Amino acid sequence: GLGLICLPSITNFLMVKFPNDDGKTASDAGSFLASRGIMTRGMSGYGAPDYLRLSIGTEDEMKIVVKNVAEFLRREWICGYWRQHPEHICFRRITIVGIGLIGSSFSRALKLKAGLVQEIIAVDSDKENLAKASDLGIVDTICDDINEAVSRSDCVILCTPIGTYEEIVKQIAPSLPAGCVLSDVGSVKAQPIEKIIPYIPPNVHLVPGHPIAGTEKSGPEAGFEGLFEGRYWLLTPLKNV
Repeated sequence: GLGLICLPSITNFLMVKFPNDDGKTASDAGSFLASRGIMTRGMSGYGAPDYLRLSIGTEDEMKIVVKNVAEFLRREWICGYWRQHPEHICFRRITIVGIGLIGSSFSRALKLKAGLVQEIIAVDSDKENLAKASDLGIVDTICDDINEAVSRSDCVILCTPIGTYEEIVKQIAPSLPAGCVLSDVGSVKAQPIEKIIPYIPPNVHLVPGHPIAGTEKSGPEAGFEGLFEGRYWLLTPLKNV
């Protein structure tokens, strides 16, 4: 029922052909399935780059495989739609200031949800973190100039220690575009937010937030797409927002 071509086989594996649409290949399908714990084998080395080799398991195991293949195909179809209709995307650009555990997990989660954002920009005072984020492919753009990054964004998320908020917001305030949403992930709200309110332009929407999630690890390599699943993300918008 998935519309895929399977080559006849009398062995314990199937050769499944994936459509090569919009640059998405069998290799992309293999990577997606591997992230779900399903091992496959690419056939590029055998002259069949559009095929994946899938081992045949029990009925319950094959149901899991089919379910995940269906999810991959649906996700790629949806992403293809948003690439063709960018005018329907919620945010053109989101800048994440601080690409550690929370920031990188947020970026990963954003990339899973088609139609939320067209481009994710990362800014971090630690150049090594930026390089790692770029190498991991969890953001679309890294930027050394925070003012340049936020000036092109319609949403900015502060994922840095709360003690840095005032200095950062004071610096970026003149560059925040009209209509931009400014939020954060800090666990403390009253004092840090009170300190940055005086710098917020009247045409910028301040919506403080706090995800109730985290681990003991740090750095962009520690983030993962499911960190916020099943977790509350508290929002405390100001009265005038």
